[in-house]
Amino acid sequence: NWKDDCPTVKSVADAANTSVYIQISKENYTTWTSGSQNATISPKGISDSDIQITPYSGIYDGSHHKVISSVTSCPDGCTIKYSIDGINWKDDCPTVKSVADAANTSVYIQISKENYTTWTSGPQNATISPKGITINITNLKKTYGTDNPALTFTVPDSKNQLVANDTIESLGIKLTTTAEISSPVNSSGYPITLKSYTNKNYKINAQKGILRINPATFDEDSIKITAYNGTYDGDEHPIITGIFPTGSNVEYSTESPNETTIWSSTCPNVKTVADAKKTNVWIKISKDNYATKIYGPIQATINPASEAPGYPSTAKISVPWSCKKVNEIATNLLPANWKWQTEDAAKDLQVGNNSAAAIYTGEDKGNYVSGTVTYTIIRSKCEHKHTAERYYSSPSCTSSGYSGDTYCKDCNETISYGYTISAYGHDYDNGVITTEPTAETDGIITYTCKRCKHQDTKTLGKLGDGEPYIEGSFQKKGWDAVNDLIKVSKEKDTISITLNGSKTLPASVLSGIKGKDFSLNLDMENGFIWKINGTSITAETPADIDLSVTNTAEYIPAALYSLISTNQNDFGFHLGRNGAFDFPSVLSVKADASCAGLMANLFWYDVENGVLQCIQTVTVGGAFERSIPYADFTLSKGQDYFIAFGTESLNGRVIHTDGSITDENGAYLRPANTKISSHSIDRNKLTVKLSKGCAGAQGYDFVISKKSNMLQTGKFSKTVSSTGKPQASFRYLAKGTWYVAARSWVLDAQGNKVYGSWTKIKKIKITVVTPQQPKIRNITVEGNTVTITYTKCKNATGYEILLGNKYKTSAGEKYPVKKYVKRTEGKNTVTVTFTIVKKGTWYVTVRSWNKTSKNKSRVYSPYSDIKKFKVKK
Repeated sequence: NWKDDCPTVKSVADAANTSVYIQISKENYTTWTSGSQNATISPKGISDSDIQITPYSGIYDGSHHKVISSVTSCPDGCTIKYSIDGINWKDDCPTVKSVADAANTSVYIQISKENYTTWTSGPQNATISPKGITINITNLKKTYGTDNPALTFTVPDSKNQLVANDTIESLGIKLTTTAEISSPVNSSGYPITLKSYTNKNYKINAQKGILRINPATFDEDSIKITAYNGTYDGDEHPIITGIFPTGSNVEYSTESPNETTIWSSTCPNVKTVADAKKTNVWIKISKDNYATKIYGPIQATINPASEAPGYPSTAKISVPWSCKKVNEIATNLLPANWKWQTEDAAKDLQVGNNSAAAIYTGEDKGNYVSGTVTYTIIRSKCEHKHTAERYYSSPSCTSSGYSGDTYCKDCNETISYGYTISAYGHDYDNGVITTEPTAETDGIITYTCKRCKHQDTKTLGKLGDGEPYIEGSFQKKGWDAVNDLIKVSKEKDTISITLNGSKTLPASVLSGIKGKDFSLNLDMENGFIWKINGTSITAETPADIDLSVTNTAEYIPAALYSLISTNQNDFGFHLGRNGAFDFPSVLSVKADASCAGLMANLFWYDVENGVLQCIQTVTVGGAFERSIPYADFTLSKGQDYFIAFGTESLNGRVIHTDGSITDENGAYLRPANTKISSHSIDRNKLTVKLSKGCAGAQGYDFVISKKSNMLQTGKFSKTVSSTGKPQASFRYLAKGTWYVAARSWVLDAQGNKVYGSWTKIKKIKITVVTPQQPKIRNITVEGNTVTITYTKCKNATGYEILLGNKYKTSAGEKYPVKKYVKRTEGKNTVTVTFTIVKKGTWYVTVRSWNKTSKNKSRVYSPYSDIKKFKVKK
């Protein structure tokens, strides 16, 4: 079968097994046929550089691992076999488990594939590194001269440090130390270290241990200590004697042992009874490699001898009368080193027999049982050879005198007695006031005796007892004394009277000054002084006047005076009398020193109309008394007043109960306070309405905040001002709790707002979620097609895009007059296209929306900033 196309071969086998014959023919020629022909295809070689062999490498974990982790970059479809001898080949790669296995097991890899020359690797080995573990060698102790204890160790957290089924015993650990039985005691001890281990699958880090050798203890039977015990003989004796261990070092100290104790190799001696009692000794026994032993405290015992030297056999002494005390007896009458006992030495000697004790004072006193002896002392009688006078005394104002007695100067015995001289009596001066009177204490006048300076007192009475007195002269008390002074006063004189608790000015005093040009200054002693001039009194028959003034504003509503009180020194006062006065009087009011030079505005409380009216303004000035600032007000009526200090005159101002303030012409200087009457919420919009009829108000400010203390901090989220209706709206509020308040205002002459008080804060709750305000990112104009791109907004369900050739402003927002509008749905849609937009100037804005309201109506964000563009075709 002959074909025009030559057959093809692909593989080595195809080439070997496919023979082809060629036939060549041509018209007028004999046909030629060849013999069989074969193609030759040689196997392709596999390059060493192409094959990537990765032997296993890891830390010993007790598991079996294939020697070869991976063979890569082989021809597709090849066969991989493994051998540990290069002769016998298997499909599975041999495994190794231990460090030794990995080192001793070599693996050959054979890669084969049809039409490829078989490739064989050289020997390959896995790498298993020893696992690092830590052991803690145990610190040990032993006593000097004994065998070493068994050396031990621990493997902390052995469950995690040892792997598979390995045990601590399988590690084959041996320890060693340099300490021996005869090793001496030292401060650092002897190291215990790792000597060897057999399990090479681990690398062991041994934490060194210490074997400490403790000192041995002395045999108690080798120590015998005896304290000295004897009778005082004047010699020194060691406190102890003893037997001690051979080779030991014995030291002594008389101080309680501590780190700074100084020890001596010589035992201390004692000589006296006192030495033995007060001297303690400690004995320290030490020896190399033995624990130091300390005994003590130990005392010697020295008992007193019987009698001190010179102890008398007969204890009797005779002295003359002139010897009056024991210590006056001649010293040679006592034995050497003896003296009188201290408590007897100063003892007086009586005529006849006396007794006194003598004591031994030698250097070795205290070492004898008998060191004291009692003497009998015999003193002779006095002969009264020397006499004198005594006990004379001169008489005084209150005491009698005495002429004196005659007595013996030697024995002090009285020989004759004197007589009494009568007292003189006191001679007093005119007296001075020594205690000024107070409200609780009587005044006192004191008289002094000219001879002996003795003092006598008389009570004058108290301040505030209701009896007035002439200023500076408390002895001149009572209205009669005042009337007496008025009678002798001259024109232009001023009589100052301290009322001393009196609150009523008698008609008799007023009648006394009526029509005369001199004044009474009546000090109430509470910061108020009444000043009355006689020429102001016109009544035919003056009546008693209530002068009482109380420093209080309790009768005036605080809501009124709080509107004008700005100074901490402002105060109110209440007069005892009400209604019109019979004649004008000046009330001088004490002010704080800081008010000097300020305006004092006097407000009268009109009870009938419920207002405070400023009726006078004066300057706080001239010191009325002792440099204290006073303000003088001329009063013609009672009853309640309030004084406001400041730099401005408030004369003519009227304070109303609604919080408003008017001037003398009725013009409003401060509007009335307003109140929130109602509020409404439409999704994220809050509308607040105020009560109508707020007197004097020209406008209102509304504030809102998330903080309930906004009025204290002055920090608001939004502020809206209204000059029309008393209402305002807050738009685009975030979900949550809000606080809103408002206040009225009126403009002053400079155009500044003067506010009324804030309303009570209203708490409201917004339940919808306001979406984020979008921003226009790009505007593309292509012919009459406009594409708007804007930002994706949080909490948005969709977007509304407004396009217009005009725009307007409402509630502070700019947006186009709606010509075209597109509303998208889906927060990720941030591009919208308008087509067939006419030529001209256009404005565009965007707002986002969602449906978080209960009725699913749209909740809008604020409009984006308005953007301007042009379409040219």
